[in-house]
Amino acid sequence: TFDLSETVALNGEHPTVGKIISCSSRTVNESHKLSQGKLLIKADAVTDICYLTEGDKNELHTFSHSMPVSQIVDLSQVPDTAFCRVSLKVCQQLCSVKADSSGSNRLVDISLRVSAFIEAFEKKECDLITDCYCIEYETEETFEKPELICPVREINETRQIKGEVELSSALKQIC
Repeated sequence: TFDLSETVALNGEHPTVGKIISCSSRTVNESHKLSQGKLLIKADAVTDICYLTEGDKNELHTFSHSMPVSQIVDLSQVPDTAFCRVSLKVCQQLCSVKADSSGSNRLVDISLRVSAFIEAFEKKECDLITDCYCIEYETEETFEKPELICPVREINETRQIKGEVELSSALKQIC
């Protein structure tokens, strides 16, 4: 698990932030490389923010920001010939509004906690007889059931709650 944080200034085409409505983050894996027991992970953490503008207009705006991820993970017991599967998940996020030097709410502070899930696989050789026939000896087949361990990688839960929301007739847009 590692932390990322960055303060982002809105560009000129985005109005000032009144209130953040929603914030969602995801990771996009680019590459990873295993060398001398260290795994170098390169990725991007993308955050999408939906906010209401300051003032009486209450307009809805969105913007995205991408933070580069460059993380080294110690895998000292894994040989360099192993194949690694890497999955990055954003497990915690915090987005807050800050004022710039002029006092306008044009800065957004983004803090993320990212977890890296790593599986390492190593190629192993084993000798098997795939087909045999002998006229001098009787052969018997023996079968063994292997144990397969399948860990839970991710728990996704969706909930729906029934209810009613009263909307005014002046409503122009729903996002």
